Amino acid sequence: MGQRKFDNNNYDPQREAHTTSLMGPSRVLRASETSTRLSFQTAFFPTLHLLSCLIIAICMLRFLDGYLAVSIDSPHFVDGGKFKLRVSDVTTLISAALIVVKLLVGAWTGAIVWTCVFILLEKRGLSLGQITRIMSFNIPPVPRGYAEIIVAVLLLLVIPQQFISPILSGAVDWSPSFEYGRSTVQVPNSDRNADPTMWFWYYYSPNDRRANVRRATALATLAWGESAIDKGHCRHVLGADAGNILTVNSSISNVVMPCIQIHSITFPNTPAPKDVYTLLDNSLNNKNDELSRVGDSPFQYFTDGNTVLFDPKDRPGMNDGFPPIHDNARLMDRPTNFLQNGVMNAAVIVSFGPPIDGKNCTNINTTIFGNKRLNNIFSPIKSGNYYRCLSWAIVNFTAGVTTSPTGTYISNRVVEADVAAARMDIRGGPWVKEALYLLPDIMSALTMMNTTSLNTWDDLEGYTSKVIRYSYQAAWDMLSRSFDPILANATFSARVYRPRVRASVSHGRVLAWLAVGALMTISAVLLTWGMKSMRCVRQRVFDGPVAALLTDPKEVIDGNGVERELTAFSLLNSTSARLNCPEDRYYYRDVQNKNYFFIVPVSTSDGEAPQFFGLPARKWRVIIKISQPGL
Repeated sequence: MGQRKFDNNNYDPQREAHTTSLMGPSRVLRASETSTRLSFQTAFFPTLHLLSCLIIAICMLRFLDGYLAVSIDSPHFVDGGKFKLRVSDVTTLISAALIVVKLLVGAWTGAIVWTCVFILLEKRGLSLGQITRIMSFNIPPVPRGYAEIIVAVLLLLVIPQQFISPILSGAVDWSPSFEYGRSTVQVPNSDRNADPTMWFWYYYSPNDRRANVRRATALATLAWGESAIDKGHCRHVLGADAGNILTVNSSISNVVMPCIQIHSITFPNTPAPKDVYTLLDNSLNNKNDELSRVGDSPFQYFTDGNTVLFDPKDRPGMNDGFPPIHDNARLMDRPTNFLQNGVMNAAVIVSFGPPIDGKNCTNINTTIFGNKRLNNIFSPIKSGNYYRCLSWAIVNFTAGVTTSPTGTYISNRVVEADVAAARMDIRGGPWVKEALYLLPDIMSALTMMNTTSLNTWDDLEGYTSKVIRYSYQAAWDMLSRSFDPILANATFSARVYRPRVRASVSHGRVLAWLAVGALMTISAVLLTWGMKSMRCVRQRVFDGPVAALLTDPKEVIDGNGVERELTAFSLLNSTSARLNCPEDRYYYRDVQNKNYFFIVPVSTSDGEAPQFFGLPARKWRVIIKISQPGL
């Protein structure tokens, strides 16, 4: 190659500054690398990431926590067009939000990793294996100085961002819940099929009354058989229409229902009064029975636990005259209001079987009601192969109707008052008197069916109380729903229960995810400060793959393909490409102005020939500027 002369006339200090900045303490920015653009690129992804994390965290803590999603079999639009999400919809939205965050993390992590690589190449040198570990696994080399510590901290700030998604996706738990409809609905208080003409036939036909006793027993089973929890509240069986309007757990208000308060049940030690004894004796022996309203002696069914309630001074037909009848229409007037508030008598068959030790019922100590000896066990039957052992009680109670301010639809067609019966305001009402007359028949049938799972062991008083309460409310329901059109046309308000799935967001998990996510913003601040404090020649790298592709690897790989330590590798960039010349002379090409600069090394003080990449930038200088190199 021919010798070139130094041309002072064509020497351009600005051009020299542009080229020598590769070796100097600072580098002139490329046309695309303005200070504003670098600042924007540095702040864009961390700021956008932080805003995204804040929006996601606020939405989860403010709107998702406690959200009531519809079940999988429910439509999205409920309650007249209100849109509701399903659990799968919420999961999809969280996953989509995390994907957006992951894209932002990936973009910023790439910029951080490339910048860290070029920082280390400039400050300490790297082997290809170290570069591979940083690029593939984000593992920095062991820190040996200030620059390495900055790089390690930067990587530690961005690496966790790629693994924290499960913290947020697992922050939501779902549990069964409900909500009430926004608007109220009107529900019939009784059965719309009530027929007042059937009241006439019920009153004059024993067969009709027997059929209705069976219906009342079925209503008692419906009201109490499906719910084993008896809180002492009044219940009412609605008409068939209610099942098409309400769902279980719907809230009701102002429903008219039967109600009874048991004030006390006492089993005296004294023998039963003569009139009580006579009524029980006649029923047990099936002679002139006066307990039954339907002509079917209740104590002819010898079942342990068979119970009746009656007033010996007011039996059917004793004090009540026939209601007024309209002959042509066969209509009878609706019964007048009646309130029961006082004492009646009850009897319970506690044991049925052969004599014990040849004796009567006096020595019975073990029954279905426990091992303790019960008060006043007796048998009206004087002889025979079997004994019917009874116990007699005095029951003080109040029975009538009430209007429950609030209640709950607890099962199919059954509503229960929210307030205990003892606190309800009970008043007189129609059908109360007739319901009391029916109690011996309904109670006897109910105890034999035992479909309400009544407990007996060590609970004679509780058992008797429940049989009375269940039977009275069933009797009143049967009468009103069969014969009372006034109650059938009356309505009450209800808010329909809607099953939902409630979201419970772990605030700790969400805040932990947000805190880790905020480290990415801190990494941007640290990167800006670190680059200035380290006085790096190369600025922040946002096009790492391009910068790497346009770097000459000749000084990285020797002729045998063996890698060397890389030093000052970052000084080569996309706007400057090194050209090798023989005899330790090098050309640099300025792409923008198509000029070439001839560079030679300056000898070191010890006389050794310098290595191009091994010497500090001050050991090089431009000696000539030419328009075309000669190679």
